[in-house]
Amino acid sequence: MNNTPEMNNEEHNRGTTESGKSSVPKNDSSCMVISGASAQSGGDPEMIPLSQLSGLPVDRFDLDLLPSSLQPWATDLQHRLQCPADYIGVGIMIGLATSVGNKVMVQPKANDHSWKVVPNLWGLLIGQPSSMKSPAMDSALKHINKMEEVFRTTRPVPPVIGYRPPRLMVRDTTIEKLQIIQGNNPTGILYVQDEISALFRKFEQPSNNDRQYLLEAFNGNSSYSVDRVSRNSVFIEKNTLSLLGTIQPDVLQSIFLSNASSNDGFMQRLQLAVWPDPIQQEYVDELPNEEADRTAWAVFTTLYQLEERTLCFSSDAQKVFTDWYKQSINELSAEENQSSLENHLTKYRKMVPALALLIELAEDPQATEIMEDSITKAVMWANYLITHAKRIYGIQDKAAINAENIVNKREKLNSTFSPSEIAQNNWSGLNSTEEVKLGIELLVKHNYLIKLDSTIGKKGGRPSERYRWNHHLQ
Repeated sequence: MNNTPEMNNEEHNRGTTESGKSSVPKNDSSCMVISGASAQSGGDPEMIPLSQLSGLPVDRFDLDLLPSSLQPWATDLQHRLQCPADYIGVGIMIGLATSVGNKVMVQPKANDHSWKVVPNLWGLLIGQPSSMKSPAMDSALKHINKMEEVFRTTRPVPPVIGYRPPRLMVRDTTIEKLQIIQGNNPTGILYVQDEISALFRKFEQPSNNDRQYLLEAFNGNSSYSVDRVSRNSVFIEKNTLSLLGTIQPDVLQSIFLSNASSNDGFMQRLQLAVWPDPIQQEYVDELPNEEADRTAWAVFTTLYQLEERTLCFSSDAQKVFTDWYKQSINELSAEENQSSLENHLTKYRKMVPALALLIELAEDPQATEIMEDSITKAVMWANYLITHAKRIYGIQDKAAINAENIVNKREKLNSTFSPSEIAQNNWSGLNSTEEVKLGIELLVKHNYLIKLDSTIGKKGGRPSERYRWNHHLQ
């Protein structure tokens, strides 16, 4: 959704007098005010940004949530790109998950040896085309790309017949080819899909099995085999896949509202899904922080070379995780009519220990247990991401959708208008007075619309509800 819709001066002043008071449109000349002072007196109230109409306001990302070894590099990237720090943070953590793959796992519970978590992560960067989400994603994955380049240009000595350089990431691929690449790279692969809506729409094609395969790859520790007459057999020892994509809010909204796709389990697996508020960008032309970049390169390459092992929490860290886990159960039990959001938050039980493991390894690649600082940061990640999840699932709210549709049509409305006048235009989603009122109520609540005094026409009848736009809407 747009944060604050733009309107040029001519449009903004349309229907106003030199004194700043709203003029009455010609078709309203027969109306008479029955009570109240002008709604414009004393100035208009401050608006709550339109991006917050859907769900609650979101927390801004704090780069301190990243491993301290990578914070200088992340700070440098964010400053030079002038993008929300959220995009950098999510990209870096998914890059760490790619380096580690399934080589190192975490046992979240002290005594339950059957539950082990592979730290693969799924994330989604949501924002308008100008929000720099794609450049941020590419920059955060720089060292994953660089490692692949090294693998491609380095050949074993002596030469090995049929040698295939290791792969860490795929972009433009089919699921069938992805499965072959995974079969040759058993520690895991990162699937990057800029404009992930193309992948979502593939799911809707008849006989498409992509969705089911990806859903199974989320856990990261199960084998997978493909045996078909039309292709060679493929065996994946551990189906470990990390996933990162970008999408625009309006596209995500249209996908969410089609075929109940928001509750099929796929969106819920995109745990590191962020929809930050836009930031005020500045022109920055500075040299990269080379020292921070070298340190980051050392972290990613070291983690890629780790030996297989499983880490548990230290006694202090175990208490932090156990308390958080119990609290999450209580909070989910209190949720009402939030099935999609509830299912999303349930997946945090895998995400939190995975994040703790990655943070610990980035601080100490030779760690033998996960310390309290790492799990504390992981819990803080969860608290931060919950605010974004609530915004994301809020886009299914009919009132928020109708409100945005009304704002997008504001240039086609008179300086003052009634709900019925909007409905008469038969715009999609706004072709009944009830639908229009649903959006108007929310716009009034967030101070986008100012309700005017009720009016009665010369012929009498019921008072007409009329509204005008907040003068701060530019």
